[in-house]
Amino acid sequence: MVARIPLTLALVGALLLLPGGVAATAPSRVQATAVGTSTTPPADGAFLSLHFGRTQWEQRDATCSSILPNTITLLEVAEELAKRRLKAVGHVVVNRTSSTTTRDCAHRFAYPTWDDLAVLRDTYHWSFVSAGQTYTDMTTLTPTQQRAESCGSLRAFREHGHTRAHGMFAYPNNKLTTEIQTNVVSTCFGYGRKYGNGRNDRTVTAAPHFQSTVSFNGGACNDLASSCSDLATHGGRRYALPRQVAAAMKPTANQWSAVQFYRFVVGSRNDAADPTFAWDCTSPNLTQHWTSKAEIYCWEDYKSALDAIPADVIVTDPVAVGRAWGRLPLS
Repeated sequence: MVARIPLTLALVGALLLLPGGVAATAPSRVQATAVGTSTTPPADGAFLSLHFGRTQWEQRDATCSSILPNTITLLEVAEELAKRRLKAVGHVVVNRTSSTTTRDCAHRFAYPTWDDLAVLRDTYHWSFVSAGQTYTDMTTLTPTQQRAESCGSLRAFREHGHTRAHGMFAYPNNKLTTEIQTNVVSTCFGYGRKYGNGRNDRTVTAAPHFQSTVSFNGGACNDLASSCSDLATHGGRRYALPRQVAAAMKPTANQWSAVQFYRFVVGSRNDAADPTFAWDCTSPNLTQHWTSKAEIYCWEDYKSALDAIPADVIVTDPVAVGRAWGRLPLS
């Protein structure tokens, strides 16, 4: 069941009236190429894309009716990135993106509306790529259905003023084949996302143009002497240390690093009545940080990784990289 979360007109107005000058007055940490400009960065640049899986807007409580305390909304993420003159790339599922002023909520997080995405694009210079029309396993579809699910999703982006969605197709749940990428996805998208180490090398890139993205996750803590290190009670994953994230955000010449996150939390939460969503980000010992879900991560740890991005790294989106590397036309 998909719940509808009201988005009040007052909130919509507040979002649209947010000043765009925040990024302009903040100190520059990167040579960022503004989304929507015709400027093409140098082919041998060091590129970084900051991705957000399914562009999840906010974490909700068990009834999907209110924001869970100690969680960070995607708007707060955008504001923080703007202070650093950084922008991000959201992966959008078309049929989960509402054209009304209410947000769809499923699995205890809310999806943005098209109005929300317009705010992120116009105020914070984010761009968006397709995660499919319905977020369906592409390997279960016929070729005609595969084309409708991937290439067919681009129409909705164009209709809502998003002109850079063709830069990359984010395969739902990483379900893909070389045949699908070759015969379908690569005919309408610059790249097809494939989870890996997040490093892409211009000197070896070739058809069918898969792109590697590293998805960083929360999970059990890294202090193996502590009870928080029990993988069985933390989704079977180990919490990614900030230094690992920071290392992934340091591409060198002719490289494109793609780093993906989902939702962020602060402080701690360990409610016996609601153990599914729990975390502890409070310890000064980073090996003791943990989350109960793979798709939630400590906000301060992410920010510390952002602070380590080298000044010569170009933070941009798949379209800009595709143009620089000759994969996509200049216009």
